[in-house]
Amino acid sequence: MTKVILIEDEPAALNYLIEILTSTYRGKLQILGTSDTVEGGIALIIDTKPDLVFLDIELKDGIGFEILNHFSENVNFEVIFTSGHIDYKEKAMDYFAFYFLSKPIQMEKFTRVIDRYLLKKTAFDFEKYQVEEAVRKFRQGDVKAPKFESQTEPG
Repeated sequence: MTKVILIEDEPAALNYLIEILTSTYRGKLQILGTSDTVEGGIALIIDTKPDLVFLDIELKDGIGFEILNHFSENVNFEVIFTSGHIDYKEKAMDYFAFYFLSKPIQMEKFTRVIDRYLLKKTAFDFEKYQVEEAVRKFRQGDVKAPKFESQTEPG
C-alpha cells in the first residue's frame, strides 16, 4: 500500500483530496497524516516516511518548496503539487515533481494522475522485486554468475 501525506492549508481543498483518496483508492493508498504548515510538513515527512506527498505551494507559514529544500538530496518520495498559482508550475518541475495539479482540482484529471502514479510504482516495485530475487538466488547458489568471455577481433 502506498503511504500518502497531504500538506494543504485550505480546508476545503484538503477535505476534497481526502474524500477522493479514501473513496476511490481504498486499499491502495493510506493517508498517514496532514499538515497545513511548512514546519509541520517537514515533521510529518520525517515521522511517516511517505511514498507520495500532495503539496500545496502557498502554506500558512511559508512556501511548499521550503519543505523540499529541507530534504535537498534526500527526497525519497514523489511529489504531486496542488496549487491555484499556475506561475509556480515551472519551478515545481525544477523539483522533479511527479505532477502539478492546478486548483480547482478536477476529479477526472486527479484520478488519471493517481492511476499513472500507481502504475509507475507497481512497475518499479516489480522491477525491484526481480532484482532482489536474482540477488537472493545468486547468494544462495541457485544461480551462477554469467561468464563473460573477452572477444578480440583478429588482426
